[in-house]
Amino acid sequence: MKKAAIIILFISVALFATAQDSLMGRRFYEKHMAVNNLNGKPAPAFSAYTIQGKPVNITELKGKIIVLSVWTTTCMPCVEEINAFKFFKNKYKNKNIEYIAIAPVDNQQAIQVFLTRHSMDFKIWYSPSPNFVKDYIAEEYPTNYVIDR
Repeated sequence: MKKAAIIILFISVALFATAQDSLMGRRFYEKHMAVNNLNGKPAPAFSAYTIQGKPVNITELKGKIIVLSVWTTTCMPCVEEINAFKFFKNKYKNKNIEYIAIAPVDNQQAIQVFLTRHSMDFKIWYSPSPNFVKDYIAEEYPTNYVIDR
C-alpha cells in the first residue's frame, strides 16, 4: 500500500512539474517572441521622471546608444547587477552610451532611500508612462535593453 501511494505521489509530482515546465516554457517562448518583435524597430517612446523629479522623454536621447535597465528597489538581482553597469559605464565611457535605470513600480522616495544604501552613478528614472511595461515587455526584473541610435 505504501509503495503504491509513493508511486502515485511521484507520478503526481512529475505531472505537476511537467505542466509547470510547459507553462513556464510557453511563457518564456511568448516573451522571447514579443521581445524579438522589437528588434530592428524604433524603440517605443515613453516619458518618466528623473530622481530630482524632472520630466524626461526617451526621445531626448535620440542619436545615442542607450542601455536601459528596468529594475525595482526590492529586486536582489537588480542590486547585484549595479556593479556590472558601473563596470561597463566606465569601460565604454567615451562611446556615447547612456546608462539608464528605470523603476516602473517605485516612487521617488523609495528610490532615494535605496540610494542611501547603494551607489548608482548613472541616470535613474521612475514612474514611466503607463504604456512602458507593456511596450517593453518588462514584466520581470531586471530586464535590460540596448537601444541603438
